Amino acid sequence: MLNHGNKKEWLEEVSPFTFQTPVEVDENINELPLYLGANFHAAGYPTDKLIISKLPSVAIFSWDDDLLILNLDPVGPITAYEGAETKFSAEVQPAPGMGSGILSETDKTLDLLDGYKVAAVEGIVWFEAPIDFDDNWKNKAAAGQDYSHIFNPDFGPGSYTMNCSAVMKMQESDTGDSFIISAENNTPVDFLPGLRIFSPINELAYPVNVSLKVKTSFDKETEVWKKIKWRLNGKEYHHGLDEAPFFIDLNRTGKWSLQAELTIKNPETDEDMLLKDHVDFVVNPVEINLTPTRKVLDFSLQPSQELSLNITLNGKQVEKPGKPVEWNDDGLKAVVDPIEWFFAQKPNNCAAANHDENNLTANVNFTNTGAATLLATVTVRLTDGEEYFRRRHKGFEDEFEEPVFSFPFVRADLWAVETPVWLSTTGKTATRAIQETSRLFSIVSGKIKFDGKEYDWNSDSAFADKIKIPAAIPTVSPLTSVDVKIRWEGPEDQSSEESEFKPKFAKLDKQQIVM
Repeated sequence: MLNHGNKKEWLEEVSPFTFQTPVEVDENINELPLYLGANFHAAGYPTDKLIISKLPSVAIFSWDDDLLILNLDPVGPITAYEGAETKFSAEVQPAPGMGSGILSETDKTLDLLDGYKVAAVEGIVWFEAPIDFDDNWKNKAAAGQDYSHIFNPDFGPGSYTMNCSAVMKMQESDTGDSFIISAENNTPVDFLPGLRIFSPINELAYPVNVSLKVKTSFDKETEVWKKIKWRLNGKEYHHGLDEAPFFIDLNRTGKWSLQAELTIKNPETDEDMLLKDHVDFVVNPVEINLTPTRKVLDFSLQPSQELSLNITLNGKQVEKPGKPVEWNDDGLKAVVDPIEWFFAQKPNNCAAANHDENNLTANVNFTNTGAATLLATVTVRLTDGEEYFRRRHKGFEDEFEEPVFSFPFVRADLWAVETPVWLSTTGKTATRAIQETSRLFSIVSGKIKFDGKEYDWNSDSAFADKIKIPAAIPTVSPLTSVDVKIRWEGPEDQSSEESEFKPKFAKLDKQQIVM
């Protein structure tokens, strides 16, 4: 305005304008005063007029002045359970009086100090830190961009803080200047044990044809344990028991899976809460046999027999007890414990067995006719089982049970007998023949002495009573006759396995017929 006497008139109205200039502010200054000046020149007057007006001052903040607040939902303290999903979400807003809007999964309206907008989210990191965690958790957290996170600590049940930090690039709307700013927050979480399957052990390989114990974290709480729902290889499984544990029969090789679900009440909200766990494991083939499994020895020719215990674990031959073999492709080892041998004989003192727990061969020596049975029990131990257990159950080492499996015994049954003797035979034989003619030889019936007893035989009905020689163990099937096989041998390599034989006599010399 122009002050002219008592009158005040507009001299000139200046249009709004923008003026930009770089400003460097000392870090100790938190307020910047501003002034607007104008220099007027009046024609005909020797002096100029300088007019200066004070403008509102500008408050100066540092990027670490807690200008932003990171809110976590839910707000702690929180009680969480293993196996139940506890999900946290984060949003960023200005501190009171520092702006407006929100930065979240669905809202990107954050405006700091009425002009600084989010140009980019540099990262949002989450980390479950144990209550006694001494390191900088940000150095351990994995980089990400997620506004939500499922609570899943690496160290098992215990007291934690759920930490979250968001780092943003802010840009001034008019000038384009930018800077990096962050906000962080945490909330306490009491992480309680949930539903855990301790056995089978996840990712472990087990032998086929064994009963595998199923062990959980609720085995001692019978009423709760009975409410667990199971699925074996994707199908509902009912064990039918009223108390833990139960066993599953690993009756095939290949991949297996076991799932468990349990619904309990949340102690904070009294709402139903679903706990669950699952394990995947492999079943590998095992072959065990003792050879020969069943053999009759002619005592006069062979009074002893060597036996071999053959053990194959997932296709790998076991050389001796105590020597590890590769059990799975991931380097897991298995070892056979010392062999448990058992020897039986009938009658007593008819034989002796030579065996050693650290050897896979044995020898049975008969001193008289009789029966002998040798049993071998094989136990397989998975030596790396604890390492696999720790991967899944840190802090629960007391629940580990070493995977050891004893297989049903394998058996070898032996009999040492005297050669059977024909006491008498009836049939047709010849003692004389004309050269270049054939004669008939046949057997119709006879009496055989075998194992100290006499047996009648005829070609139509074999034995009236089958020959049975008991084994050394009463529950083992006895040695039983099936039939009498006749073999005739005559001159010029003539032979027959029929009850009749018609050899031709080509030479004048005396010839022998053998039955």
